Amino acid sequence: MRIRTVNQDFFQGHLDNSELELIISDLSEKEKREIVCMQGVFREYLGITTPSTQPKTKITTEQMLEKLSNKMNSDLTSISLKLWIKIQRICWETRKPSYDEYQPDCVEVKVEDLAELSLKVYKQADKEFYLMAKKILESGNTLVYLNDLGINNHFRCAALRQNFIACAYAGKQTYSNFSHELEHGVDDILFAQKYPLYKELPPIFFESLVNDAVGKRTDFSGLYDDRIGNHNGMMNDIFEYVRILRLFDANGRNLTSKNVSAVLGITTFKELEELYKTMMTDAFIDGVNYILSFMKAIQLREVYYNDKTAAIKLLIAITNGEDRTVGSEALLQSYERFLSELDGKKAKQKTHRIWPRA
Repeated sequence: MRIRTVNQDFFQGHLDNSELELIISDLSEKEKREIVCMQGVFREYLGITTPSTQPKTKITTEQMLEKLSNKMNSDLTSISLKLWIKIQRICWETRKPSYDEYQPDCVEVKVEDLAELSLKVYKQADKEFYLMAKKILESGNTLVYLNDLGINNHFRCAALRQNFIACAYAGKQTYSNFSHELEHGVDDILFAQKYPLYKELPPIFFESLVNDAVGKRTDFSGLYDDRIGNHNGMMNDIFEYVRILRLFDANGRNLTSKNVSAVLGITTFKELEELYKTMMTDAFIDGVNYILSFMKAIQLREVYYNDKTAAIKLLIAITNGEDRTVGSEALLQSYERFLSELDGKKAKQKTHRIWPRA
């Protein structure tokens, strides 16, 4: 299979052309928005940081309290306090091992190998997912961007009518990066609507299967280290946020100058300003999505190796919102078994084999 790839020259060329197009072309407002969206993503692909053009305005204490109140009320509308507390408990009780010391082997990877292994995993898992992934990769409208900027995303570019799979080149970890973003493309087609708390479930599930396939060829340890490290960090952040939400709820769900210290645990304007910046820029619901999706993916991985059909049916039911059960006890137990599995494999693999170049 021939995979179409692009480099930074491609993105720079379209950026240059689009600037002229915005000036000289008679475009609709929709077309202009599509081009501006494309420009933002392409600048990211080029590693260009665009400074904010918005003038900095001094924000008052009252404005900060109002905006923080609105954000927390919105989050409590999206997720009930009861569920936030259940998630907090998961964050507290989940073991958080540190694998930061591991350095992945340097493995040369070709884009054709990424596609081949991903499709092999899909084919073994489910016909519908496999055919859709194959169709996406064979499409002339799908372009792959291997980069050393740490960028992993799937971008459906309306301005060019093309799909981009941006994949960070990171040795053997590149395989799971690629499969994760490919699955986002599959999801966009197979699922008309996705349950918000499990939007990342299919990508992380197939990412885990690809990790396992890579682990059969080479040293298994380290393949899940980045995911686990991110998971641990998000759990710590969510635990602290729920602590604040509970105090916010107990104080009438409205921050005031009288209760701000009790709710947020701050005493000075500077502390409030710093916490405001953190809380307003952190998408805590996205964090919940990643936490639950990863742990549910690990649970489904366990089911998959006993009954593939049952695992795929569950994956579909959870993703489209038919099954919204969190099942915290089962999540904690399956995740602990997974960590024990990794601990055992890491202990056995004290010397790392080098994977032959692709």
